[in-house]
Amino acid sequence: MSEEGKEQREERREKREERREKRKEKNPIKNNKMTQRISKYQRFKMMNPVLQFFKFIYLSIKIMIVVAGGHGGTKEKKQLPVMFL
Repeated sequence: MSEEGKEQREERREKREERREKRKEKNPIKNNKMTQRISKYQRFKMMNPVLQFFKFIYLSIKIMIVVAGGHGGTKEKKQLPVMFL
């Protein structure tokens, strides 16, 4: 292989390394070693519309109970009994 070919390859390699370094600077989250991958089961739970619907209903009811039953105001109020918690 000729000297020119080797030089060109070396230049391309250096440019690639520079681009990689720039990408690392732009996105520090990707370089964080503490990130965790989502398991297939967790992904299934998040992507399942049926489960999301029932979770939405459950949380909505929970919020309604807190709001309707009084949520720690300063005035003395009679608190409704909490049935779903």
